[in-house]
Amino acid sequence: MTARLLLLVGAAVGTLAGQTMEARFLSEFRRVGSNGEIIAADSAGTPREIISPAIIRNGYTSFHLVVKGPPGVNYMLYLASNPDRVLRPALYRVTGDRLEPVKGTSESGKFNEQGAGVYWLDIWTPAATPVRRIRLEAQLNIGQDFVITPLELRVQAGVVPPPALPVAAHKAGGNSASGAFALLAQTLCGGTPSDRAAGDPLSILTKIIRNAGQDMLLARKLGTAATKDEWCAQARESANPETYLRIRDAIWRASQ
Repeated sequence: MTARLLLLVGAAVGTLAGQTMEARFLSEFRRVGSNGEIIAADSAGTPREIISPAIIRNGYTSFHLVVKGPPGVNYMLYLASNPDRVLRPALYRVTGDRLEPVKGTSESGKFNEQGAGVYWLDIWTPAATPVRRIRLEAQLNIGQDFVITPLELRVQAGVVPPPALPVAAHKAGGNSASGAFALLAQTLCGGTPSDRAAGDPLSILTKIIRNAGQDMLLARKLGTAATKDEWCAQARESANPETYLRIRDAIWRASQ
């Protein structure tokens, strides 16, 4: 199979015998339940529309991918990129906070009783990747019916410096961004450092903190105190977990 990898962006919808099937991308901070809907803890605010997201070099960029269709029906999910073999995508099935690796970049699945399938997509962008745009598609097939949801990934000029920060264990409570804000406070904002025990590598919350650690490495490399003060002034207790993405956007822009 050529560059056929299946992902979701926005809300692409097809029709199957009078029933809809859908593929949709969400940010890493919008955790999704077995019904295919954002869980209450991460539901505040309007979810970002994921159409042309930035991706960082020498680092991971992550998304949730939700597919919907008739309950109990088998489906095929493919991921495809153009150009091919530039990025290194990894797909995981999601159950609660747990991730189960999918072998390769395609999946033969079955919609659950609530007509949903939930995935986590990790995209590793090598440091030497040229600054450019890369098309990534999520292709959902049921028999002869299909839905294609494209992403236009924008490779940023910034490069995450090694070595990586230790992966912190996520404390219970709060929304999905609470660990990212805690890491921001500890690393850049004069907070009290805490012991960073290794988190479960197959946990969504651990991967969110891993990604925030990449941001902290970039921010420390920049070393601009005024900008850092702006980042630290952001509301850390916002109910909307995507508030953290404003900080990430600022750090990535400054690293260009």
